[in-house]
Amino acid sequence: MPVKKLKVGIHSETKFNMPIFEESIKVGRINNDKLDILYKKLWGEDIIIEDIPEGSEIDKEGTDKIIKVGNKSIKIQEKKRQKDYGDFLLEIEHIFGDGRVKKGWFYKTDADYLVYYIIPTDRIYLIGMANLRNWVENHTIFIDSLPWRESWNPKGNYTTRNKAIPWGLLLKEKVAVLFED
Repeated sequence: MPVKKLKVGIHSETKFNMPIFEESIKVGRINNDKLDILYKKLWGEDIIIEDIPEGSEIDKEGTDKIIKVGNKSIKIQEKKRQKDYGDFLLEIEHIFGDGRVKKGWFYKTDADYLVYYIIPTDRIYLIGMANLRNWVENHTIFIDSLPWRESWNPKGNYTTRNKAIPWGLLLKEKVAVLFED
C-alpha cells in the first residue's frame, strides 16, 4: 500500500509518513528582496535591514532579521511556504526520539513580528507576536480542538507538532494583516 503524503507546509514525505522539516529550512532564506521591499514600505526607506546569520544565537532565538528604525530595533521572524494551504502553522512543540518534549518557536521566539510569505501567491501576512500570543491565550479551546500537523526533522531527531489555523480567521479577528501585489 502506498504511503500517503501529508499536506503540511513545504515539507516532503518520509518513510514515517511525515513531512521533512529540513525542506522548510532551505526555503527560509530565499525571496528576501520581496520582504525587504515590504519592510521599507512599512518603516521607511531609511531603515537598516540586518540579516541574522543562520545558526547564530539570535537566529536560534527566532529572529531572522533586525530592522533598525532610528534608535529602535524591530526583530522579525520570517516563515515561507512554497504552497498556499490557506492556513498558518502554529508550531507548538518538538518531540525528540528519546521522549523529551520542548516548546516550539511560538513559545521561544523573541521576535516582535512574524512575517509569513506564501511564495506562489505572493501573499505576505504580518503578525504582531504580542497580538498572536494574546489571541492564542484567548482561543485555547479552539486551538486544542484542531488536529495536529506533524513534520519530522531527521537532523535533530525530533517531530515538530503544529496546529493549522485558517488565515481567514486570523484576518477577521485582526491578528494578521495581508499584503498582496
